Amino acid sequence: MPVFNRTVKRIQRNMVAKRRHLHSKFHHLMATELVDRVLLCTHQFSNVLELGCHQGHVLAEFQKIVPDPPISLYLQCDMSPGMVQQCSETNSKENWPDVSVVPLCVDEEALPFKPHSMDLVLSNLALHWVNELQETFSAVRQCLKPDGAFVGTMFGEATLQEFSHVMALAEEELDGGVSPHVSPFVGGYDVGSLLINTGFSIPTVDTETIEIGFKDMWELLKFVQDMGENSALLLKRAHTPKKTFERAAELYKEMYPNKENPDEIIASFEVVMWIGWHPHNSQRKAAERGSQAISLSDLAKSAGRKVYNEHGDVLSYEEANSASCATPSVVDKLLKEDSDKPKDN
Repeated sequence: MPVFNRTVKRIQRNMVAKRRHLHSKFHHLMATELVDRVLLCTHQFSNVLELGCHQGHVLAEFQKIVPDPPISLYLQCDMSPGMVQQCSETNSKENWPDVSVVPLCVDEEALPFKPHSMDLVLSNLALHWVNELQETFSAVRQCLKPDGAFVGTMFGEATLQEFSHVMALAEEELDGGVSPHVSPFVGGYDVGSLLINTGFSIPTVDTETIEIGFKDMWELLKFVQDMGENSALLLKRAHTPKKTFERAAELYKEMYPNKENPDEIIASFEVVMWIGWHPHNSQRKAAERGSQAISLSDLAKSAGRKVYNEHGDVLSYEEANSASCATPSVVDKLLKEDSDKPKDN
């Protein structure tokens, strides 16, 4: 069942594109992080596809850092015709004269690209508005060449948690009920599962929570709107009274002050970052279970450690060897520093 109104989201992005003076510093910040991660890869990518190009932050960062890339084709795609038009007008051919940069209006929920046509797919703070993420991830894998990479960022589940909390309190107090005002975001674990379930290999996922101070809740809402990230939920309250927002703003001041500047409020933005690879025979693979050449007890002995179970009891040689067949989550608990060993009273 769809959660987001993609038509509304397209209109919101078009409105941001019309106001050319608006440039999302947050998108630029994460574009820098995204490019840094791509540059850590030793692969050379010829055909690059960017999903959700917004105002061209990722391409601009690439052009600033890599003056002569091994790229022949760079596709800037966005669901918003306004964003695509802005990128088309602002892109400079002088930076990458030998690269064909093509802005395209493409819906992330219906990718039109041929299988095995791309070497690298990028996405910066865009896919959290996709209704069927698993289908989109699967489509990305299909359009990647073997050993191609999918590198991206999206907002995570802790984003705007303070605003969501105070709105719920204000509505419960004044209106006798609670309605959603913040999109349901995914967590890092969810993205890892998506990568595995859609056939990517060597998935890597991490998260970062960035806290930003604002004068008040109204400044926060304008910041979100200027990014084109305001709500586009299908099922939401038709009208929220102004007094409810005013009460939420009061609660926000009381409950979430900025510790570094008490005159401000704090807002959290969690970002999930990932990289996944289209499977290829040249990629390293995990060894088969039970194929280890050294027992856990021998490993502990060579490290100068004892092996304990979850209760803090020292394991015998036989028990330690049998423990080496346990699940990784259990094995992680078995090796402790001697100083961590519980002491008798």
